[in-house]
Amino acid sequence: FIFIFNSLKFKNQTAYLGAIHQAKFRKVVRPGDVLKLHIVMEKKKSNMGIVKATALVEGKKACTAELMFAVYDRDEKI
Repeated sequence: FIFIFNSLKFKNQTAYLGAIHQAKFRKVVRPGDVLKLHIVMEKKKSNMGIVKATALVEGKKACTAELMFAVYDRDEKI
């Protein structure tokens, strides 16, 4: 699973999902539902970070989780 950043700060870099913690599924999401993601940066050190993510359907929480990621240059070997 790969996140792509749109910010110029992250140009030519890719964030890779490293872990999912405290995931809670609260609502069934069905085909055709519009899923809106709200992401808040909690911690960032060097090339790693943690965000809190909330997925909403029709304004109601469908899922919450804490996501850990690492950022690398696209040309860098992992």
